[in-house]
Amino acid sequence: LFGWRITYAPELENDWEEISGVAAWAEVITAITSVVASFLAVWFAIQVPRKIAEQQDKIALFEKRYHLYNLLLSCQSFTLALKAAENIQDAWKIFLFAFYSDTLDNKNLNDISYVSVCYQRVIHDLSLCDFLFNSEIGTGVLAIVKQMSYLLHDWFHVNDQDMFTKHKNDFIALHSDMET
Repeated sequence: LFGWRITYAPELENDWEEISGVAAWAEVITAITSVVASFLAVWFAIQVPRKIAEQQDKIALFEKRYHLYNLLLSCQSFTLALKAAENIQDAWKIFLFAFYSDTLDNKNLNDISYVSVCYQRVIHDLSLCDFLFNSEIGTGVLAIVKQMSYLLHDWFHVNDQDMFTKHKNDFIALHSDMET
């Protein structure tokens, strides 16, 4: 067997050339094992951080989608409550309660600059939907954003009750169409 012989009997003699051949093969196997182990170490050193980065990306994407989902729920509650709004000031308050009820205090209810900042933040966040979801959902949400822009533009610039009522009804109708 590979030049190894049991030498308990003195009449048997070892073949040293075969023994050195086995040693050469042992060196080759050790070298190949070392190369494979090195390759595997490098491979895992690359793959493990890559998998961790992919998981972190998925978590970050989930957090952004979850935030957007909550905004869409707030948009739904805003639409339902908007039906009862009789004037623009009521609509401001409904908007603030729907989207910023956790950070709202009485001094902000009539502050148009605060409402404007909140509105711009909501519009910006909702506009990201096109990037975070498929195009069908993104298109629908962008339609809501567009109609909300018309509605809120009336609040800040026109202050016309008839125009507000028209855009309010258009916004409610669009949101109702989206639900079906």
